[in-house]
Amino acid sequence: MRNGPTRIIATLAAVGLLAAGCGDDDDTGDAGDAAATTAAGASDTTAATEATAATDTTGGGETGTTAAGAGETFTIGYVVAGDRNDGGFYQGQVDAVESAAEELGLEVIVVDKVNPGAAQEAFENLARQGPDLIIGGGSELADGFIPTSQSPEFADDITFLLVAGFPPDGDSYATVGANENEAHFMGGVATGLLLDRTGGSRGCVVAGPDLPFVRNMEANMTAGLEHVAPDKEMSVTFTGDFEDAALATEALEAQINQGCEVFYPYLGGALPAAVEAATSAGIAVSATSVNLCDAGGFAMGILYNPALFLPTVIEAFSNGEIVEGEQFALYGVGDAETLGLDDPNDGVGAVICDATPEEQATLDEVREMIAGGEIEVGAAA
Repeated sequence: MRNGPTRIIATLAAVGLLAAGCGDDDDTGDAGDAAATTAAGASDTTAATEATAATDTTGGGETGTTAAGAGETFTIGYVVAGDRNDGGFYQGQVDAVESAAEELGLEVIVVDKVNPGAAQEAFENLARQGPDLIIGGGSELADGFIPTSQSPEFADDITFLLVAGFPPDGDSYATVGANENEAHFMGGVATGLLLDRTGGSRGCVVAGPDLPFVRNMEANMTAGLEHVAPDKEMSVTFTGDFEDAALATEALEAQINQGCEVFYPYLGGALPAAVEAATSAGIAVSATSVNLCDAGGFAMGILYNPALFLPTVIEAFSNGEIVEGEQFALYGVGDAETLGLDDPNDGVGAVICDATPEEQATLDEVREMIAGGEIEVGAAA
């Protein structure tokens, strides 16, 4: 690897994730199975801490109204289950919201470390602060988000938007997401190409709890690997906890002993420790949900962070285009241009950091086949 562990961990904590390009979420088509699809790299929902709030007056604009129109100022409330400084999935989306708000002269109230079991209280407390738009940054928060959106106390004055891969089941909130299944299929393709390059035979994943959306990741990573390298293997270890660094590093060591040469940490708080351990062992590492190729130290990235589309969503709300009861968008691997990205590699999908022309051609071909329907990627669990 080009950089040592210290550099990589510093990168995870400090790099500008919005500029790097990210994406997020599943198209499971089933709200139950999708109940945590945006939590890749997320906190273990049984271990997340109680809600804490921090107000960022990034633009100092006055609070507007729910029916935002072009040029109006308004306040955004943004809620995430994990740590806003996790250096990955959650920080990516919080940074994106704050950057977009600063450009538009808006105020942002961020609430992080929200235990999904106590999410309703967190959303209600936020709603009482008078934001015009509340965004729930992951469908793992749905059980608290949806009742708050239905409350007569808040429904008329606040627009509610949930980051999730499924359409809303009522008219009290809207949804928006990225197709995490497509991203993980392409991540499996990228893993296979890297293994072909080095002559390795096994890619590996260390994940948290054995949940449907984690199984979807496993199935689609495996399918993507088999698409380009059917002679290679993908092994996944479930530690039961997105946050426990000791469990993650122990699982990775076992995977390395079994011949793993390309590693994807599907983790939250345990991610930095797992990346450090993989780098120290000299195996290739994939960035989780974001593109960190410019930072160095990563061999590839699997891209689905909400940071990819949140600026578009905030601008759409300012133009009155978010409609409660409707899914605003589910962004897939073919939607880079829709998101205003010049390079498809910056959108939902996967990237190899120093891809050869042949490897890049394969990634481009798979992206086009998925976008065109020649490869059908769906929820496998």
